[in-house]
Amino acid sequence: LERNPETLVRVIVVDNDESGSGQPVCAAFPGVFYMREPRRGIPQARNAGLALARDWGATHAAFVDDDEEPAPDWLDRLLSAAREWRADAVQGRVVPTFEREPPDWILRESLFERVRGETGDLLPFAATNATLARMELFERLGGFDESWALSGGTDTLLFSRAARAGFRIVWCDEAVVRESVGPERANLSWLCRRALRIGMTRSRARVSLSPGARTRRRE
Repeated sequence: LERNPETLVRVIVVDNDESGSGQPVCAAFPGVFYMREPRRGIPQARNAGLALARDWGATHAAFVDDDEEPAPDWLDRLLSAAREWRADAVQGRVVPTFEREPPDWILRESLFERVRGETGDLLPFAATNATLARMELFERLGGFDESWALSGGTDTLLFSRAARAGFRIVWCDEAVVRESVGPERANLSWLCRRALRIGMTRSRARVSLSPGARTRRRE
């Protein structure tokens, strides 16, 4: 991939851990900008990072979770896909890496494998764990809903709203991040809790987007 020499990339780490546990790690990397967000909640941290990116005049923002490691060409792939498919947001692929060998049934059933698509496929929403989006999207939609601070699902809600507002969200299968999966997750109890959480947040997002959905489902 050919990177535009005029593209300036800045890395922001937003830490809303009260103890500031991420600061010593970030201090070892001079190119990383570290900031504290004292308010508890994932959307608060995301919005703080977006506010700083906006102050810097950024045209795009890319997100990655703290338990993930992007491939060296991850950002280039996202930017390339955004140009090629004229996309407002691009969702990359998350690949699990197990810290210890998980039970056979987890591997057999591919329980940590995410749904994949073909590069360029239109998506009805995206997550922030491996995604690039134009800043205009956040300017028009107002960022992540901070009233959902501790429930999760604010990325599903925001990008669902974006798709409904006409923003193009596409898949990029070549943009890969690797997600670390520890033994505390590779078990039936955690998987059941995750499935319940995902179902609840997506249902809540659906009701928020279409208030009549709750009534229709009860009929």
